[in-house]
Amino acid sequence: IAEDSQHLFAFTWKGQLLTWTSLPQGFTVSPMIFSRLLKDDLKDIILPGGSILVQYVDDLLL
Repeated sequence: IAEDSQHLFAFTWKGQLLTWTSLPQGFTVSPMIFSRLLKDDLKDIILPGGSILVQYVDDLLL
């Protein structure tokens, strides 16, 4: 998580303010965020002829 966005994921525990530095697994939309970012990163990948890349949550199948 970018430093300037970490406050959006902040929480208080035992009176101390804590923030996530990576996307938390239990966050409701984590799979959607990860999927969208991965899709953007992989959009220009060139696959060998006849190959397809299938993405499901955090798994990739080539």
